[in-house]
Amino acid sequence: MIVAVLSLCANAVAQSGPSTAIVKPQPTEAWSFTTYVDGYIAPHSSFLASPIFTADHSHLHLEARYGYEDRHIGSAWAGYNYSAGTNLKLQLTPMIGVVFGAQTGIAPGLEGSLTYGRFSFSSSAEYVFDVKNRDNNFFYAWP
Repeated sequence: MIVAVLSLCANAVAQSGPSTAIVKPQPTEAWSFTTYVDGYIAPHSSFLASPIFTADHSHLHLEARYGYEDRHIGSAWAGYNYSAGTNLKLQLTPMIGVVFGAQTGIAPGLEGSLTYGRFSFSSSAEYVFDVKNRDNNFFYAWP
């Protein structure tokens, strides 16, 4: 069970403002890159850092994660950025990913956000299909 979440954000080259894997920059013709690290402190466990790298170009979204699904697991993702609205902005990115390391699988996922002015709600969800043992399949969402 996660007790605390520490988010350290660092914007990379060609970034036009703060962004995360969930709240993405508007699609443009230029590439935009984001790197950040989530940190987790859980009871009776050691600290876990989860680095995440994203790259967006127009509607293309690429993402690489380590320690996000679980310890000693990496994942690579590709998705399509959808955006609608101006004052009330909806952004959705359906994705497909591969999971590797301590667990191996395929994972469909969805990242999305709804923004109005300075207020924003975002969520990320995925379902991991373990290719070696279906008893290890799991779903989770981060609101």
